[in-house]
Amino acid sequence: MKRSTGIRATLLDMRMAGTYVSVVVGPVAEVTDDELLNRLQHMTSGGPEYRIGILPSSSKRQWAYQIPDEGWVHTGTGADTHDVAASALEALEWRETAPVVAARGRDHLTIRFDHGIGDAFVMYSVIGALCALDGRSPVFEESQRWAWSPLSRTVMKSVLVGRRQYLEAVRSTIGAAFRRGRRPGPVGPGGDTDRLPEMRSTVVFARSGDQLWTELREAAGRHAAATPSALLCYRLSSALRQHLPAIDDQLKVIVNMRRYLPKGESFYGNMNAAATLAASSDQDEFVAGYVAAVRDNTTPGRLAASVVKARITTAISNPGKQRAISTDNTITLVVSDISRGDMSEVIHYVDSGSVPRTFCVALPLSRPNQMSLLIARVGAEVQVTATFDAGLVDADAVRAALAHALRDSQPDAAVTEVRTTEGIGE
Repeated sequence: MKRSTGIRATLLDMRMAGTYVSVVVGPVAEVTDDELLNRLQHMTSGGPEYRIGILPSSSKRQWAYQIPDEGWVHTGTGADTHDVAASALEALEWRETAPVVAARGRDHLTIRFDHGIGDAFVMYSVIGALCALDGRSPVFEESQRWAWSPLSRTVMKSVLVGRRQYLEAVRSTIGAAFRRGRRPGPVGPGGDTDRLPEMRSTVVFARSGDQLWTELREAAGRHAAATPSALLCYRLSSALRQHLPAIDDQLKVIVNMRRYLPKGESFYGNMNAAATLAASSDQDEFVAGYVAAVRDNTTPGRLAASVVKARITTAISNPGKQRAISTDNTITLVVSDISRGDMSEVIHYVDSGSVPRTFCVALPLSRPNQMSLLIARVGAEVQVTATFDAGLVDADAVRAALAHALRDSQPDAAVTEVRTTEGIGE
């Protein structure tokens, strides 16, 4: 096992360390276990800044670096092309402890990531390289100018460009704190000695017809402020709220903060934050709120405050006590939308007859009353993976909601096939 100097992780990397994301992709060119390992090892040639080979830790900032070995390749059963959701869910429970573990099926790959190594930007670079015909990717061979102190500089830049938004956020926060102080808060049973309930994760995967994105893009072109992503998120939010009354009135959208980095600088790691918006039933209001939320300059500052607060709380808390849990069964919707990019331009899919092109992603749950949605696009086909706790959410209702949201609104919509699969982990 070869090790070398590692990296100094950010506090956000530490927060994400130990949570897993699994991806099932195919059909792609068949590879052997040795070829998978060679491709992973090749990605480390540029050094630990590319994140392949680092060993995430939630307790320390200095992370070690390891050249991938046989423990990075899962030798069990490959992906089930008839139930990719079950395959993605199964990968979350693999026994291997490496930060990236890959497994081959006949024409599909399953990859599990430790989220500590980075966000979608990093993971999809790895997936693209693993699926390349020659197993190489220029992403891991180019010379990069690496950003230093990326999160701190992101916050500073966001303050400079969003001074008014920050001032308004401070006023709003102080006002909310004052109002909370004047009324008693809810008291849950057991306080900080309650145990976190066991979660029984479920994954439902759905795909639209092959022209939905084209339709969304044309619809967005008829509205000055709309984007295809905003319209798609509105569809999903509305359908889920219709089929699941317990969905919260607010939802979170994951945004990429790399736009605040200086031009020409790169950072491979976690640079995502959650922006909050109201789930309005009116399309125009929802779209306006969505666009405002993803452009909100206070999001980096809110993330930094949350991360620092969590670290302080951990440092001063009694390790013998378990943190308090919410008894509220209202489901918070967390949306990760990567549909702006076409995955067929990242992944070299191969023609495999009637086997559809797939990009299924199971995301981690931070609490039972959360539903994570990953929205991807392959060509003009939209694919959505929902991950949630089977103890709180009815999978049949989720399946029906996704089918409703991904239905084309063309005259022949009634014959559009929306295929869903479900996997449940005990």
